[in-house]
Amino acid sequence: MVRARHDAGIAAEVEVLLAAVAAGDPAAADALFAPDRDREALPEPLRFQLELAELRWVLSHPAGFPDDTARELYSALLERCAEQPARQPEIRALGAALHALERDGALPQAMVVRTRRRRD
Repeated sequence: MVRARHDAGIAAEVEVLLAAVAAGDPAAADALFAPDRDREALPEPLRFQLELAELRWVLSHPAGFPDDTARELYSALLERCAEQPARQPEIRALGAALHALERDGALPQAMVVRTRRRRD
């Protein structure tokens, strides 16, 4: 019972922070997207909403994330939700925004390193 109340409290905190981040609050973003937050413990669809919000935040503040953070978040979302077709349109829309920022030079373009194929 105590665990259920604790989990409900964490979920409520995440929902409040999500609303604050959507309103543009950078302190809420820092708290919500802290690296020590246990995302896997969040129930669905709250975890998905948090991951989308983090990617949206990074995409709307590209100067604060000049590395490949956006690409990593996008790739992780695609991989985690690969078997959930209903989530793909929302993820792909953020991917289109990511690609536009890469084309415009606001974010670095990803480099893919491939090994040579052996010819037998």
